[in-house]
Amino acid sequence: MKQTISGPSQILTLACLALLVLLPFSATADLEAGLRAYEMKDYETAYLELVPLVSEGSEEAQFILSRMYRSGQYVKLDMTAGAQMLQLAATQGHAQAQRELANMMIIGIGVEQNTQQAVRLMTMAAEQGLPEAQQELGLIFQSGNLGQPNYEEGQKWLQRAVDQGFLPAIHSMGLMHYFGQGGEVDFIEAERYFREAAEQGYSQSQFQLGAMYHQGQWVKKDLVKAAMWIDVAARNGNTSARILQSDIESEMSPDQISKARGMARECRVRTFSKC
Repeated sequence: MKQTISGPSQILTLACLALLVLLPFSATADLEAGLRAYEMKDYETAYLELVPLVSEGSEEAQFILSRMYRSGQYVKLDMTAGAQMLQLAATQGHAQAQRELANMMIIGIGVEQNTQQAVRLMTMAAEQGLPEAQQELGLIFQSGNLGQPNYEEGQKWLQRAVDQGFLPAIHSMGLMHYFGQGGEVDFIEAERYFREAAEQGYSQSQFQLGAMYHQGQWVKKDLVKAAMWIDVAARNGNTSARILQSDIESEMSPDQISKARGMARECRVRTFSKC
């Protein structure tokens, strides 16, 4: 069953259709060919294949073209046109389009800022099971963007993403316990969530776990283990870990540093498990 979105969708649809009148059409438009060309970064072919499908109601064509407009891929960068294309796909129930349009509405890029409408869109996407939307909706409720923070509602949506194994949500759940959002600080639960995501390669959790070993928060203070996880996170692209690494190593002996780096190498070989 298609979901509908209240608001100026008809106006946006007319605007998009008016825009399409000016675009070159291909008589042999093909969605799979267009998507394949887009994946191969052949944006001209993707554009020519996908444009005719927009007026035929292809939500996937509408979604990909929105990304092309928002990134300036073959076409001139145009956030408004990108938002309009997203609106077409979102109105048909395209979950990722609903999520991305919601994020644009929160900031007010390419479309009028509208937090309430953004939350409705994000909820539609989250209810379809999109873990990114569930994670972001949870954070919206926690942030207090709608007024007072609603940690219970935020945790509910985060948990749905956690249940799907979505690593950013697992990390966010760890932070919720770490900072005591909606309850008391609980380093035990925080460490459990951080470790779960860290052992699956999530660099932010690897950094946070290293920081907990450095500070001795629930886990026993251990500079070697702290340096190991920070080294793992740094080599995994975490900028904060690179900054903290030198500070931790300044507290360590050369033998400790060597041991930590060796443990980090073994951890990476084991793809972060049992580190």
